[in-house]
Amino acid sequence: PKPDSLDRYRRSIYTYTKRSIPYPMFAAFDAPSREFCAPRRLRSNTPIQALMTLNDETFIDASAAFAKKIEAHDGDDAARITFGFQAVTSRLPNEKETARLLELKAVTSWPDVATVLLNLDEGFNK
Repeated sequence: PKPDSLDRYRRSIYTYTKRSIPYPMFAAFDAPSREFCAPRRLRSNTPIQALMTLNDETFIDASAAFAKKIEAHDGDDAARITFGFQAVTSRLPNEKETARLLELKAVTSWPDVATVLLNLDEGFNK
C-alpha cells in the first residue's frame, strides 16, 4: 500500500477529530457532539446513510471482505447465505429471506449479496 493509505484500515475510534469539523461518517451516523456528555445515542435512518453505505470506500471494502468470508464458508449457496445472514443479524433467515437472497446471488456476485446483508436495517439498528 501507498504510505498515505496505511491509515485506511484503522478503526474509526482512532480517527483524529475536531469539535468544529465532525468526521463525515460520524456525522452521517448520528455520532454525538463531543461538546456534551451523551448518555444515549440517537438513531435515525436517512438517505445520506443509505448512500454512504452503498458508495463509501470503507463500506465497499467491508462488503468485499465479508463476501470473501461468506464464499469461503463450507456448503452450497443456501448455506453460505444462512451463514452471512446470521453473522449480520444474529438470527437465521426465514425461507422467504433465503429465497430472495438466492435469487439475488443467481444474477450477481457475492460482494453484492454481502452489501445487501450489511445494509439490512436489522444489522444497523440492533
